Amino acid sequence: MIFPHQQAKRAQITLCAVFSILVIQSALAEEEWPFKLQANKKITLSIDKTEAEVVYTALQLFERDCHAVLSASLQKTTRRGHIIVGTLGYNRIIEQQGVALSPLKNRHEAFLLQVLKNGDLLIAGSDKRGTAYGIMELSRLIGISPWEWWADSTPLQQKEFILPPAFSSLQSPSVAFRGIFINDEDWGFTPWSYKNYEPSVLKGQIGPHTYEQVFELLLRLRANTLWPAMHNCSIPFYYTPGNKEMADRYGIYIGTSHCEPMMRNTNGEWHKDGMGEYDYIHNRTNVLHFWEQRIREVSQYDNLYTLGMRGIHDGKMNGVKTITEQKAALENIFKDQRNILSTYVNHDLTKIPQVFIPYKEALDVYNSGLEVPDDVTLMWCDDNYGYIRHFPTQEEAKRKGGNEIYMAWNTNKVKKEGVKVHLYRFLSREFSEQVAKKLLPIMEEYYRLAYICKPEFLGHTRVEEKDPTYKTITDMPWSEEEIQHINFTTWHADSITIVIKLLPNHSMEENKLRFSIILDDSQPHFFHMKHMNAVKSGRKMYCAIKPFAI
Repeated sequence: MIFPHQQAKRAQITLCAVFSILVIQSALAEEEWPFKLQANKKITLSIDKTEAEVVYTALQLFERDCHAVLSASLQKTTRRGHIIVGTLGYNRIIEQQGVALSPLKNRHEAFLLQVLKNGDLLIAGSDKRGTAYGIMELSRLIGISPWEWWADSTPLQQKEFILPPAFSSLQSPSVAFRGIFINDEDWGFTPWSYKNYEPSVLKGQIGPHTYEQVFELLLRLRANTLWPAMHNCSIPFYYTPGNKEMADRYGIYIGTSHCEPMMRNTNGEWHKDGMGEYDYIHNRTNVLHFWEQRIREVSQYDNLYTLGMRGIHDGKMNGVKTITEQKAALENIFKDQRNILSTYVNHDLTKIPQVFIPYKEALDVYNSGLEVPDDVTLMWCDDNYGYIRHFPTQEEAKRKGGNEIYMAWNTNKVKKEGVKVHLYRFLSREFSEQVAKKLLPIMEEYYRLAYICKPEFLGHTRVEEKDPTYKTITDMPWSEEEIQHINFTTWHADSITIVIKLLPNHSMEENKLRFSIILDDSQPHFFHMKHMNAVKSGRKMYCAIKPFAI
């Protein structure tokens, strides 16, 4: 028999128990979990089948990275996964996670990494490249260097990887087109490719397997543009089947350099596909056909179109004698080239990436009042000796097409921190902070000496060397103190050896290879000692630099 006071007490206990359960459930509902990846455990990843090819390329790299770091496999699914990947407008699952995606809208190549309350990870991109860069950012976070192939930067294996609860990273580039120009490939890149890495019976052929390694590096670095090799020693990029398709697989814009307008390697292609002289003034019909033919072939791909015209290879335009004549010719060339682009690429020219490069004599023409269409980007160049000849004026900065000088993901961060901090961060990521502290002063001295007289300037092949003022070092003699400072060969090699012993994951010989360019006696300190000894003995030495004082 239960008395009334006992019933009341039992009711109180029951209510307390129910309240406690509700409180616990409420606390569990509010608790946020970290994102975890564990070694030897399968990772499920949600992705829509309609995502672009570059997104799936990034996923293939990430799967390889997970195996290298965690010995884990990746299982892709169209249902919910531990990692949710999607591009705005392509995967509705990313819009159902309670995360504000509005910061991604109207941004170019942006991505968001967000740890959800339940411990899953959302990777959302504003477009196909943004999503791919977000995936590659996760690879960086688990310990993969963008240079893992080119620099043998082997990652450390881990038992688990954790991102804290509510971790969030929103990033977007401050520069629209970021990439590299494979130039002066004669002695290294071209023979390495066709003789070793991708053997070919065609001398000078650089094929898609070689370019794939370049494109992978660019994708991991969040770069998006390549000007392919273009010297006579190399078979033109478009003459090798599979090259452009490989670029598209990695989301890479292909462009061409200052003397290769309209996606044409003029130096390597005119003698085969052109007719007559490469002269717009006297052979306009054939020149336009030469350009039109290529644009028609590549119009469906992502390209950065170079406008204008110079000589067939890094020389002045044919058919003109004065700057006034060249200015008039270029303004007509712009009209013809943009007519071709509007015919085959997009009727709205403002939607087509275009660039004009005022390099060498073309800068003189530009300064004479050349009218470049406002939606065309202006790319400013150095004078072959590291000095930028022109920076954008206030008016040029307002152009719709914008300006280019050097390419980077986040120029504001580099500007704020400085190049030294940027280099230190790079060395820390690749080799550890302990190594970075010892290596940074060595690298700074190396770059200082290299800049005084670059080894490639000693070949006496540059056009400027016809002027004696570019040959003789006239600001000598340097002080004995400075000469002794440059004579650092023994200290330099000994310091590098000490650093090498601190590096993990590689044998002594492998690490020596990673620093071979710095250890090599044919590098800057050797050249400078030749100059110093010559000056001390009263003899003249020649180097293709302007007079320069340290």
